[in-house]
Amino acid sequence: MRFPRSFVAGLALAAGWVSTMPGVLGASETGTAAQAGVADTGGADHLLRQAAGMRRAGKYGLALEASLEALRILRTPEVEDDLKTARIQEDIADLYLKLNLVHEAGPFARASHATFSRLLPSMHIDVVRSLAVLGRWQTLSGQFSDAEQTLLRARDLANQIVGENDPETGVVLAYLGMLYDAKGELQLAESLLTKARAALLSKGGASLDARITDLEVELAAARTIMEKGDYLRAALGVSSIGERANARYGIEHPRTAEVLQTGGELLLGIGQRKQAAGYFWAAYQIRSKTLGDRNPETIASIRSLAGTYEIRNRDDAVAMLKLLDIVADAHGEAASRESVEYATLLAERGYFQALIGNVAAATETFGAAVRLARTPIPNPLTC
Repeated sequence: MRFPRSFVAGLALAAGWVSTMPGVLGASETGTAAQAGVADTGGADHLLRQAAGMRRAGKYGLALEASLEALRILRTPEVEDDLKTARIQEDIADLYLKLNLVHEAGPFARASHATFSRLLPSMHIDVVRSLAVLGRWQTLSGQFSDAEQTLLRARDLANQIVGENDPETGVVLAYLGMLYDAKGELQLAESLLTKARAALLSKGGASLDARITDLEVELAAARTIMEKGDYLRAALGVSSIGERANARYGIEHPRTAEVLQTGGELLLGIGQRKQAAGYFWAAYQIRSKTLGDRNPETIASIRSLAGTYEIRNRDDAVAMLKLLDIVADAHGEAASRESVEYATLLAERGYFQALIGNVAAATETFGAAVRLARTPIPNPLTC
């Protein structure tokens, strides 16, 4: 079972995860200055430093909340749009995209680029960066024609400002490659991703603050190669990616888990189910320890693991059922319990209940899944 990317977005919203993470914001940082209409730049700067640290640590949800609060503090009636708020908006858009919350990223990507275009000359690197994020959002939104126009403009500007072999250009080339992969132009996509990786490595490799790293580009290229039908070359592209992520970020870093999760999805795509399960298990172990069991990224690893893990005995099935219970608990609110995703989750739980011999519970769970799956989904246009 391949994990659907939309599940992370739906779960994050349904569980209220983005807006209810404790311990990130102090009471002194959220209150009186913004309410009085005066930007508390000190508090905002503190939050932005927190956001940068969380981003480098791979804790994108926490970075997002801190960035959103900093923007709220800074955007007073006197200061609606300036270069500082535009940079924060760009970071927020990028963080939403990393969390697969594509719809939420759109307003921030558009606003950031509009401000940079209005306040800066076109030959400025901030304009290039905002175009790159905007183009990536357009790609993930299915706006391929707009994305191509945006990213080609970003590439041309980057070539003129910093040159073809600069990491800034590498980010744009990577997003272009991913766009052409989505369009099915696989040969062009692979060529661009190869150039992107070389550009990202041209100055010693991308930092933890980079929009995208060379390891992520390698995985994107491996996916393109897989889609071309060259499974052997795709497998070779993934074979040592986990070890290199460990060496670069550390064995318990969320960035390592991110690489392992994506690598597992690729291995599953080329039919290496057992190896994929190993990657998903390692990703889950890291995310559970560093992000918590209810984090949407941890949930993603659990769901992927449930679809690939080799059940050798009853204890394995019991362990997997306990992990799926974590996912069910994270669905908490009633609205999320009426979704197709929840029906799928019920079916998975029923399968493992049957494996451990709990036939009565499995029958009840499968029945609930079938009833939920048959429930008509309201048309939002007619509600």
